[in-house]
Amino acid sequence: MKAPLFVKMENYVEMTNIIGEIKAKIEDAKESLRKLEEAKQKEHEEIKKWTFELVNAEKSLNRICEQLPKPE
Repeated sequence: MKAPLFVKMENYVEMTNIIGEIKAKIEDAKESLRKLEEAKQKEHEEIKKWTFELVNAEKSLNRICEQLPKPE
């Protein structure tokens, strides 16, 4: 059987204020993580796009090189 918990009213108010602050900090941290994840995703998309462009540039250069006459 659990015994009742008695807390001084002034301590209770302070405790609930601290709990509220902790909850707010947790929400801030979650928002920061969400923003970091979003930035990471955008970075990944940019890297994929640059890789695609680089591969296309290389292919174009190879086609040009193939069409150039070979020195005799």
